[in-house]
Amino acid sequence: MSISVCAVLLLTLGSLAFIDQGCSNPKTADSSMNVNVSGSAETGTDSSEMKGNKDSRIRFDAMGVALKRESLKLNLTNLKDAKLSNAESEMRIWVGFGLLYPRCFILRNVDGEKQAYYIAPHDIAFKADPDRALMTKIAVGPPRNGWPQFDALLKAEGFTAPIRLTLDDKDRADPDEEMLVVEVKSGSEYSVVFFPLYTESEDGRKTIALCTIIEQEFAIRMGCGKTNH
Repeated sequence: MSISVCAVLLLTLGSLAFIDQGCSNPKTADSSMNVNVSGSAETGTDSSEMKGNKDSRIRFDAMGVALKRESLKLNLTNLKDAKLSNAESEMRIWVGFGLLYPRCFILRNVDGEKQAYYIAPHDIAFKADPDRALMTKIAVGPPRNGWPQFDALLKAEGFTAPIRLTLDDKDRADPDEEMLVVEVKSGSEYSVVFFPLYTESEDGRKTIALCTIIEQEFAIRMGCGKTNH
């Protein structure tokens, strides 16, 4: 491809509106399930930061419950609980968690061998009714522009373990609103980040851009952009 990975991302971002700070932002404590929820004067943590960390923990815990539930719907092992060797890694990008059934893109890497899958109902307009949804799991890939460029994008934008993005502190999703969730596990190291689909933060826009690029690269429909709703 004649255009660089970063240029592709910037072009994609130009037509989207989503998330909070980039991977170069040093504020990454809230980006993983290992977020610190304690604080004290000895560590220089003030009460507002302690409150923010506790709030993040509540949000992460709630998302952990939702991910287990959605994984069960798709007959998947919950990624946080999955047993991976040091030579294995897996990334999952979810769109769902509202009234619609989830869609999930899965990228596995075992000793350098990549496998990509897409799981979704035949019609993503189906509401989350297990008696109606007929789920399909298909193998996809390689990406249209090749694995080296796609891998470079993931690394450059912070979507490798641990994920180097922060939650959106401004938006709180409605229970019926769809979410965009990225999970990454490498060996025993797990991290997750998530955003409402209509967030305006920089990292959220970056995540929607990645989801849109995945739609283009793997010829799938995740429904991750505003234009898809």
